[in-house]
Amino acid sequence: MVHLDPEARDTLERSYSLLLRLYPRPFRDQFGASMLQTFRDACDADRRAGKALVVSRARFFLGTSLSIAKEQAMTGSQFTKTLSVVFSATFVLLTIPLIMTLRNPDAQLRGGPGGTLDNWDWTIVDFVAMGALLLAAGTGIALTLGLLRRPGARFGAAALVGLGFIGLWAEMATGVISRFVGGLA
Repeated sequence: MVHLDPEARDTLERSYSLLLRLYPRPFRDQFGASMLQTFRDACDADRRAGKALVVSRARFFLGTSLSIAKEQAMTGSQFTKTLSVVFSATFVLLTIPLIMTLRNPDAQLRGGPGGTLDNWDWTIVDFVAMGALLLAAGTGIALTLGLLRRPGARFGAAALVGLGFIGLWAEMATGVISRFVGGLA
């Protein structure tokens, strides 16, 4: 069972607070403070009960992200709805490495020495880079689906954006493309 230190809990709370900003303003103004307090209370209750916060907070993030998409679908413009889904999906996807990094006691994000290869060890730069990459890919796919009318063109453009995402991700993670291109020269 993994218990998070206060700094890691603060990081989760700040992340949840940022996620709440994706709700439509009227909803956020009415319910945001109480939702954040509910998150804090649940963290405290789990800590007192000796439960690991990682799994229960992941459920909170996922449930909130789905709720945001639902609220935006009911109230926002089509562009706002689409961007809300892209941002929510990005946030949910980034929650996975955040939780895994917070579980690693040696992670740089937790003030540890870092550099361990057998555990997750993302830095702030890793999160920003992957967040930007996910947002760019999601927005690119949404734009191609919204702007193009022919199904074949939509599929082809979305596939190109997806391949570009996978290529950039592979290059950022391993440098595989530059090694391959370097081997051709």
